[in-house]
Amino acid sequence: MKTLLSSLRLIVVVTVFACGESSGPDGRVASVRITPGADTLGALGQERRYSAQALNAGGDPIPDKTFTWSAADPSVVAITAHGVVRALANGATRVRASVAGVAGEAVVVVAQRAATVTMSRATRSFAAVGDTGRFVAIARDANGNAIGAARFLWASADHGIVVVDSGGLAHARGNGGPERVVQ
Repeated sequence: MKTLLSSLRLIVVVTVFACGESSGPDGRVASVRITPGADTLGALGQERRYSAQALNAGGDPIPDKTFTWSAADPSVVAITAHGVVRALANGATRVRASVAGVAGEAVVVVAQRAATVTMSRATRSFAAVGDTGRFVAIARDANGNAIGAARFLWASADHGIVVVDSGGLAHARGNGGPERVVQ
C-alpha cells in the first residue's frame, strides 16, 4: 500500500510540473502580437503606447511576460522599456517586442501634418509695377514643430495686379488695391 501511495505522489508531482509554463506546447511562446499593428504619428514628440502579448501555439495568451522593446530605426522613433513610442523624425520604421527568443513587429510611420501655417509677412506693398517681394510661410505640426518639407500653393486674388510664383515670390503687374495672397 505504501508503494502504491508513493507511486501516486510521484505521478501527481510529475503531472503538476508537466503543466507548467516552461514545458508543453501550450506554455511556450510561439508568437508575439503587438497592438496597434501599424500606426501613423502626425507630430514630432507625439507619443503612443504599444502593448505586446505572448501567444502559445494555439493562439492563446500567455500571461505575465516581460518584453524587450526596440526600434529598427532609432532616428525615427524612440521606444521605452514599457512600449511607449515617441516620434523623433519623419520616416517609417518597425518597433519590436521580444520575449523568450520570439519577437513581434509593428510598423510606425512618422509623417508630420500641418496644424498651423504662419506667414512672415501677411501683407506687402509695392511702389511700382515690376517690384517683387517674397512671402515666406511656415507650417507647424500639432506640437509646434516646423515642417521642413512643407509645400505651399501660392495664388493671387487678381493676376492683373499681382502674381505669385511657386516659391512665394510676388510680382507687381499693375496698380490696384490690397490683394489677397493665398497660401
